[in-house]
Amino acid sequence: MDIGKNSVLIPIDIQKGFMEGKYRNRNNPDFERNVSELMKYWRESGGRIIHVRHDSLSESSPLKAGKPGFNFFREAEPLDSETIITKHVHSAFIGTDLLKMLNSMEKPELYFMGITTDHCVSTSVRMASDYGFNTSLVYDACATFDRRSADGSLIDSQLVHDSAIASLKGEFCKVLYTRDIIS
Repeated sequence: MDIGKNSVLIPIDIQKGFMEGKYRNRNNPDFERNVSELMKYWRESGGRIIHVRHDSLSESSPLKAGKPGFNFFREAEPLDSETIITKHVHSAFIGTDLLKMLNSMEKPELYFMGITTDHCVSTSVRMASDYGFNTSLVYDACATFDRRSADGSLIDSQLVHDSAIASLKGEFCKVLYTRDIIS
């Protein structure tokens, strides 16, 4: 796949805090490898990367600025030349300059990946689509965790992931795999 100057990779919340205790049974054991391969490919191809990270407003959150969990995974560490956007809510667009940055580009094509598929990634993909951007989601460069249903029963992380992506596919985005992009 050809990555051009208007191809924007948007890694969402790939932060160490998601490796802490309250996050259990993550799907996608190949997440880090796929993230690393996409970042490398994007950089070599001259595409733009806009990193998004979450700064929780809760002092007890592992994703609070100043805590070790606020830092990026090693595989998603930004280069000095890359943009970092910090958000406080689920959407990468609310309270940030992301929309302004993207609107300053000529017809950007957006490619999302990150944590968690069903929360911040999904919310950001939906808003990108609603803003009219050509939006793709990289299935195997996203991850999530087990969830509890309304009745308290456990929902496996892979089911959560697949369900979230099924709700996005075709309506809000195109769904790709890492191999679709880098092969």
